[in-house]
Amino acid sequence: MSLSSARTEAEVFRSREVHLPNFPSFKPPRELRGGHRMSIRGVGWNSDGRRLASCGADKLVRIWTPERSVDHRASTELRGHTESVEQLAWDPIQPDILATAGGDRTVRLWDIRVAKAIHTVNTPGSNINIAFHPKGGYVAVGDKVDNVSIIDTSKGQIVQTLKDGNVDKEEINEICWSPDGSLFLLTTGAGTVHIHDAMQEAGGVYREVMKSENDAAPPANSKWERLHTIVAHTANVFCIEFDPLSRFVATASSDSMVGLWDTQEWMSVRMSGALNFPARSLSFSHDGEFLAAGGEDNWIDISSTATGNTVHKLSIPGMINTLSWHPSKTMLAYAGDEKDVKDQGIIRVFGL
Repeated sequence: MSLSSARTEAEVFRSREVHLPNFPSFKPPRELRGGHRMSIRGVGWNSDGRRLASCGADKLVRIWTPERSVDHRASTELRGHTESVEQLAWDPIQPDILATAGGDRTVRLWDIRVAKAIHTVNTPGSNINIAFHPKGGYVAVGDKVDNVSIIDTSKGQIVQTLKDGNVDKEEINEICWSPDGSLFLLTTGAGTVHIHDAMQEAGGVYREVMKSENDAAPPANSKWERLHTIVAHTANVFCIEFDPLSRFVATASSDSMVGLWDTQEWMSVRMSGALNFPARSLSFSHDGEFLAAGGEDNWIDISSTATGNTVHKLSIPGMINTLSWHPSKTMLAYAGDEKDVKDQGIIRVFGL
């Protein structure tokens, strides 16, 4: 970004009474080495921001406390998966509970205080993504054969599977809940985003989470009504992320574009071509002001959600698989596949 455009961007932020961090003045990213031996597939901060979890192709899950120590000997290793651990999600209510999705056809729920799995749930296929309900109590997990399973985390049981009658027979790539849990979104290989009602009286998970103890449990085979479909991209939609303030949904596709969508009208706010190659991961900052996108390019694009402009290009030494902003600070964790084989398994934290 040129000096004149930087001034303009700063003026826009000042007019909105929002602070624009001086990203170029940040210290070089801190490295978390030695915790993984192979490619990192997922990183994520817990709800209080004290811990960072990572998972990878080496079948391991690791819990870090980066603000206290970046030494892997100060981290906690979680073993149990027998194949690659593809993604993870922290319980938004209980900061010590973590869910992981493995290629071994299991979802594991961990209590990190005792460093062990409290539930191991067998799933229909090899899992590729996972998302916690924002009220806690349930996770949704997607697999390679396009099942989406809803798991009751207290029981460690699948209570519903979305397929066929619930979701068209389409390639499903990524899933997410709206911040209030009322909507469930799925991206497809056809370039669309399906928006489903997760709040139905007939058995939506949101109703079950919020129901009183005297209410009967909803039927497990109820349909989730599709409310709307966004024709988002011209190709496969890889990523989807909800703004924490519920204003926007961001999408990324194999067409190398990153889209931002208004959640009131589900209309396009803008399309960005800031990356040359498809983004593999998206993450909104805690205040919703910044969107980080990374993939095969040699930088992470950090853009303003207010203007769409790139406010910083963070140089990276490889390919990004996963990004995660801290829940309350301007701090970004990221990891992926390194250019140098001997460096595989490194996690970096920008802003630490």
